[in-house]
Amino acid sequence: MTQFQADVAKHRKNPLAHYGYSLSLARNGNYDDAIDQMRMALEINAFEPYFVIDLGRTYFLARRYPEALNILVSLESLAPNHPRRLYYLGRTQMEMGRYQDAIDAFEKTIRLYPEYTSAYHYLGMSYGKMGKLSYAHYYLGIYNKRIVNLKNADFHLQKALAMMNEPVKRDEIEKMLGEVHLKRAKLRKGSSH
Repeated sequence: MTQFQADVAKHRKNPLAHYGYSLSLARNGNYDDAIDQMRMALEINAFEPYFVIDLGRTYFLARRYPEALNILVSLESLAPNHPRRLYYLGRTQMEMGRYQDAIDAFEKTIRLYPEYTSAYHYLGMSYGKMGKLSYAHYYLGIYNKRIVNLKNADFHLQKALAMMNEPVKRDEIEKMLGEVHLKRAKLRKGSSH
């Protein structure tokens, strides 16, 4: 029996016990039981946004996309700008082939939470699925720059620069390319000593 199972057995009316156990189950890929535990937590405390968001996230991880979408959309009034809700809403919509809706969710995520690095990756992927390659490369370039994969950042930003028609975006890309090239040069210089 795990500590989480023991907590649930000892504290059946404590929603946090069910919530913790649910997260543990989901982390181990046991999504059906995780969903059951999250539902038990919600029966005790129905208005806790974290419980509902993680229920939607667990449905997403279980590839039960329509259920994930229903849960995440239902949170619009309770937690309209929560970063994980927006992120998993975008991921779910992307998996369902609703690329423009995914783009809208990811753009809102990075507008409100610019540090949410993985949203840039999926935003770029969504643009790519729609055939908007200049934006796909732009956001994939930003993502790779943020995770310090400088070779891929350089590749995507060069592609974005070659395809982008918007002057403001072109200026941003040129600035980022300068930063990437400077950092790559410093790394090369540092490794040659």
